[in-house]
This record gives sequence, C-alpha cells and structure tokens, in this order.
Amino acid sequence: MLHAKTILCPVHPGADAHPSLMQALSLAETCRATVHVVPHPEATATPGAAPVRSLHNRILDIVAAATSGSPLPPRSIITALDEDVITVDRILEYVEQEDIDLVVLDTPSDRGPIPALASEPTRQFVTRLNVPVFVTGRSVMRCGTVGEDHSTPGRRILVPTDFSENSMSALRHAFAMAIDLDAEIDLLHVMDRPQYVALNDTDMLSLSDATLPERKAKRRAQALLPDGPLYPTVHVHIRHGDAADQIGQFATKRDSDLLVTSTHGTISREQHPLGHVVERVLRRVARPVFLTRAFGRSLVGESWTPRAGANDGAPGSAPDVSARTTGWKTNTESSTTDAA
Repeated sequence: MLHAKTILCPVHPGADAHPSLMQALSLAETCRATVHVVPHPEATATPGAAPVRSLHNRILDIVAAATSGSPLPPRSIITALDEDVITVDRILEYVEQEDIDLVVLDTPSDRGPIPALASEPTRQFVTRLNVPVFVTGRSVMRCGTVGEDHSTPGRRILVPTDFSENSMSALRHAFAMAIDLDAEIDLLHVMDRPQYVALNDTDMLSLSDATLPERKAKRRAQALLPDGPLYPTVHVHIRHGDAADQIGQFATKRDSDLLVTSTHGTISREQHPLGHVVERVLRRVARPVFLTRAFGRSLVGESWTPRAGANDGAPGSAPDVSARTTGWKTNTESSTTDAA
C-alpha cells in the first residue's frame, strides 16, 4: 500500500471529464489521505476566462459531483487557491507549503491518449516537482479496499529496471501499486545488443541460446524480488537494443495499464531532471505513468532490499536463486530481437 497523507489534484473546470480527480479520490480512499483540489493553470491562462470566483465555484461543483458516491468525508477534501491567476509556479509553491505527498494529473481530454510530456503544463509539473507524480489515462484504475473485491482481470504494471537504487525505488512503488490495484508486474531489463561474430557452426548454434550476460541479467532481476507472502505475479523480461525504444515498444505490445519508473540521479538534475532514458520514454509512451523521484520522498517503506549480487555488476556475482523458495510467483522470458 502507498503511504500518502496528502494528494494534490489540479482540475480544469472546462473539461467534460475529470479522471485525475477520480483517480486521486480512489487513491485517497485506499491511503486514507486528504485530497487538495486546485484550479488547473490552463483554467486562468486563457484570455477572457471567467472570473476566478466563478472558476472556484465550478470546481466546488465538480468536487461535489465526484464525491457524491465516495466514502471520503467532506473534511478530507480541500479546495484551494481561490486567486486571480493560477500558475504552475503557484501550485509548486502550494505543494511545498502544504507538504503534499503525491500529485495526480491528467493530459488534455480533447487530444486522446498522448505521452505525459506532450502537454506543456503536465511537462512542467513532471520535470519540476520533487514529489511522486501520477499521470492518469482516460479511465480510472480503481483501488480495492479491505474486505472488498475491486479487482480487474489482466491488469499489468510495467517496471523498467537497470538494477540501480533509483529503479529499486520504482519497483517498491510498483509492488505497492500492484497490491492496491490487484495487478501483475512486468519487470523489464534492456541490454545493449551484443555484437556477435560467428566463426563456425558451433558459434552459430550458440546464438540460439540465451547468452551468459542475459542469463546473469535474469538472475539479477529475480534477485530483486523479496521473500514473503503471496503478492503479485512478477514476469521478468529481457530485451536487447535501445532502452527507450524497447520500453516504448513493450508498453504498447503488452498493453501495459501503468508504467512505473523513477528519475535518475546520475546526470545533472538541472540539465536533465528526469534522466535521458526516462525523458525519452515519457515523450513517446501514451500510457498512465507513476513517476518516483531520485531526489524526493518515497511513499513506501524500505521493508526489503535486493539479495546479495542483485546490484553488483561484477562477472559471476549474481546469486544462485534457482533453488530459493518465495511467496512471489515469478516467470522469466527473454527476446534477442528488437521487437518487444
């Protein structure tokens, strides 16, 4: 379960639907969190827009309609920023002032499914916030509550991993989301395509089998999974090629319901706040995204760590996990082609 006490959701009063608000309410019900609803920056950026008081009243109406069937008490919904002009900077300031744990956004409803970074306000939020961000799709992924069955058959969460600590943070959040959403996890590692020179028939035959680096990557991926009670099913996938290309192709062909990834701290935060690969993925994958922060807070506990060797790149360092028992169901598969 995610541990969020405060969730912020910018709402555009002129939109026909508000999936981000419904998603925020569903998460808040599970986390027992307070939802802060503010006007979307685009609501006051249009010349000739309605007076702010009118916009605020419309937001109140939207919240009332959205919460009519919600068990959240009225005191758990806060409508804020009844001001002349709402900007991204003002909302970022509010996030800091109110100690917001999670921001839930959606992309423009009049453009169909688009990547998270294709909308300018969403891009600014994604790149500048220091807290996790959930960019929803057109439909709401409802969370189950204790004693109720809200499961959706076939729901899948994609988690790319490069075995770094930042990708471990994404994996921890994905486990929590999978439990809340009753989903399975696709754990994907992309390797550089090896350059083979086949000198004889034996070499050619060896190309049809998994390479040693690929088998090692599978073991390292399996070593990331914790022991414990039966939780989500985890499918381990190995791909070869460009990381952003392979992640995008995989998300499309696997029809992933949610992409969970993390920013990376190995590159200058000012110049590349998301990291090269993550930025490229978020510019091309039109899927809901849950983005964790290398430099920000975590919404899950550190209740488990990788097994020895999972993050060690030295040859032969990956642990032998073939005989270990675990409550996590794990499937592995790989591909030596560019297609996901």
